[in-house]
Amino acid sequence: DHRGQVLTPLDEGAARAAQDGDVQGAAFLRGNVLGLRFDAGDWEEALQEASSLIGSPGFNRQEYLALTVRATILESRGDLAAAGGDFELALESARESAEAAAVLPAAVGLAGFLRRRGRSNEAAAALEEVVAALDAAESVGDIQEFHVELVVELLEAGRPQAAQSIVARMPESPWRDACRALVERDDARAADTLASMGTERVAADLRLRAARALAAAGRLGEAEAQLELARGFYAKVGATAYL
Repeated sequence: DHRGQVLTPLDEGAARAAQDGDVQGAAFLRGNVLGLRFDAGDWEEALQEASSLIGSPGFNRQEYLALTVRATILESRGDLAAAGGDFELALESARESAEAAAVLPAAVGLAGFLRRRGRSNEAAAALEEVVAALDAAESVGDIQEFHVELVVELLEAGRPQAAQSIVARMPESPWRDACRALVERDDARAADTLASMGTERVAADLRLRAARALAAAGRLGEAEAQLELARGFYAKVGATAYL
């Protein structure tokens, strides 16, 4: 499949870099492999890979990614204390790297966890840090999963204007299409767009959101269809807390 065509060269490249003593290069490629596995739903391998990367030499700049992956999987399996610890460590690690490309996704990840635990004031503070940083930046950066999650968190926090202004600054892409669909309250369309890109994890989360909105609007058949698609992913990855 397409993912195999992408993962195999990355795996081989990481092994080659490690053999050549290129610690940073190997760490960068292993981080890419981890992200792809995680998004596609290969969570057993992703969990093992994340745990082996945390604290490994040369991986400090991407350690937030491994911690966020592990935190998300642990939360989905009901281990909330360990998940919360990892989300907080991810942000600490990202701050140490002093790179916006690490700090912003880690802050969004923590904000989402805090919101889901009912800690809305702390979630709002983490979210405001991200919004302020993007407001001050020349661009909103390369659009990726965390931008989608940021739009969701802003909508959940009752800040649709902030979400809209960020989406308006995004370059045209399927990522922007998904974010625009969220702002237009069409979570199912956003999920379809992400699923077509192979970003199954975020698509499943959006389908769960879509199911709630559709059910609240009395569109029970459509809600059930979205719920079944989300459940299919959660069952595949062992996200028992969501089943």
